[in-house]
Amino acid sequence: MNLPLPMIKHDIDPTGKAGMSREECREWAGLLPYWAANASQAGMTTAEGTLDILAKHYGFPASVHHDGELSEEGRYDYPGDPPLYPLVVCHVTDDVRIFIYLYGLLSVHGPDGDFHTRMD
Repeated sequence: MNLPLPMIKHDIDPTGKAGMSREECREWAGLLPYWAANASQAGMTTAEGTLDILAKHYGFPASVHHDGELSEEGRYDYPGDPPLYPLVVCHVTDDVRIFIYLYGLLSVHGPDGDFHTRMD
């Protein structure tokens, strides 16, 4: 089933480097855009608060790490691994964004920092 993405500002394959179709990007994103919409509706203004909402929906604590670098375009660079480009970016607010990557990886960027985790 191909559900439409929820009512949240989002970009599919924002860098043009995902290497797959828009439909495949949406499928890889799974439920995360829906959870992001809930964070947006709740008025989250921090990355940490947004991650808390995502973790509640996920049902498990988010194992956060701060290794790696997140570029302005959303490219995630982890030492020793090839760069990952976002499949979908959800704009929770103007300052808080969720970058969704392959393998259930995501980065939440906000004024309080970048938080990287896996929700698969």
